[in-house]
Amino acid sequence: MNETIGNGPEDTSRESVPLIVVEESAICEKSRSKPVRPVGWRELICLLLMVILADITLYGVAGFAGPAVFFALLPVPLWWGAADRHLNVRTLVAVLLIWGVAIRLVWCATGMAVVAGIVLTGCVSLAIAGGALSVGEILRLLAGLPFSSMMGLLAYDRWIRICFKRWLHWPALGKIMQFALPPVMGLIFLGIFILANPDLVNWVAVEISSLFESIDQWIGHLIDSPWRIVFWIGAGWISVGLLRPILPAVSEAPPATTAFDGNDIQNELFPAFRNTLSVLIVLFAGYLVFEFWTMWTRTFPPDFYYAGYAHEGAFWLTVALGLATLLLSVIFRGTIWRDERLPLMRWLAMIWSAENLLLSAAVFNRLFIYINFNGMTRMRVVGLIGTATVVAGLILVVVKIWRQRHFAWVIRHQLITLALAIYLYAILPVDAFVVAYDVRQILSGNPKPSVQLAHHQTSLEGKLQMFPLLNCSDTIIRDGVAELLTNTWNQLQQNSTSDWTAYQIAAEQFQQHVLESRSQPEQIVFEEGAWQRFRDYSFQWY
Repeated sequence: MNETIGNGPEDTSRESVPLIVVEESAICEKSRSKPVRPVGWRELICLLLMVILADITLYGVAGFAGPAVFFALLPVPLWWGAADRHLNVRTLVAVLLIWGVAIRLVWCATGMAVVAGIVLTGCVSLAIAGGALSVGEILRLLAGLPFSSMMGLLAYDRWIRICFKRWLHWPALGKIMQFALPPVMGLIFLGIFILANPDLVNWVAVEISSLFESIDQWIGHLIDSPWRIVFWIGAGWISVGLLRPILPAVSEAPPATTAFDGNDIQNELFPAFRNTLSVLIVLFAGYLVFEFWTMWTRTFPPDFYYAGYAHEGAFWLTVALGLATLLLSVIFRGTIWRDERLPLMRWLAMIWSAENLLLSAAVFNRLFIYINFNGMTRMRVVGLIGTATVVAGLILVVVKIWRQRHFAWVIRHQLITLALAIYLYAILPVDAFVVAYDVRQILSGNPKPSVQLAHHQTSLEGKLQMFPLLNCSDTIIRDGVAELLTNTWNQLQQNSTSDWTAYQIAAEQFQQHVLESRSQPEQIVFEEGAWQRFRDYSFQWY
């Protein structure tokens, strides 16, 4: 390792704390070492702040408000303590995404949102350091966090040793005595003066005893368990890795045509691909006509098999979309880009892609048929988001074909699309949307969606949407919901805690709604067993 202190190794006259430059080996074309970022006091202060933040918000946490505050504030020390900071669109997007997780956690938390926050912590660290934001690179950074922490600690160790070498250079005794001798001698003579006055001796003894007792209580409160020290060490270890991430080398894939040189060639599989696309275009055109005739213009009979056509059928059509996306990716790769007949193949792909987009509309239609039959559920939201993700993947393949990108480019961007879909499901109020839709249907005179309320669990944000059903004209539904809301209220009272980390906005609003409803007794009265009667009654639409 090479080191640079001030203006050079021999420069010892400056009083500012020196920085160091540590070199580590890196694989590159010229096999040269790349310097590691210098260590400074600002980074060490931010490291301490991150450990304190983790201790306050995560240690002994009683709920999700603590992690919410942690994720919301973490970008501040990460940004301030980074030696190589990048403020760009990627950094702003990463911070906005993790703030979205924080809002979700303080509103009505889910475990999925916590996982998203952990992943986005790596995303923020990577963005601030100037890395490329892709799913693979974020996961690689998180997996390599222990190694990044180890390299960072080695840099800290080297910096501390250089500091001590600079501060305690020969004569070390003179340096120590310069600062230690005056207060020591002052305390000695102050003690002599106190001993000469008995009243002062008693007063000082009482004050010192009280001081030591306060310090003992403070230390006992601060370090209530040896595991807290272990937590500090772990938080510091991870924080070092986040402040000093080792960026993976990522290069954007060039257009596929740059991989080949020379004259145009003819791919031997071109006729097979051309004929396959032609057959599929005709097949899809025929099926789309059949789909429109049977599912868009049809009046469904009372015994219509909704689960088979609208549920399972939509799944298999989504599989067809995914398979089409994969087939297009396989066809447009390799030497096909240099084939002189490429324009024909490209137009065939565009026609088939347009048919696939019409097929995706058919999938959405089937999903909404099922939703209109007996209401919305979490899994139907997953189906809608999943189908939209598949359609986005198909569009990415079309872009790949038009811009002649590599297969790796498609995979990278499809992973980003999938990650965004999972993120949206994790932070959006899905339960509130689902239950609100079902409640509107019930109040409009369609009782079938009540089966989703009775036989699917929901969170507090979902139950918040059920209060309008206390005015439902159907007494079975009204009384069943009243018992459910009352039981939820009792559970909240039993599990209540004064710990701020357990705060949830949805819980506060739910309790406020219950108090408002109890001011109108006719809305909250129910007979015992009303919830079970509601479940039995609604099962007829399952």
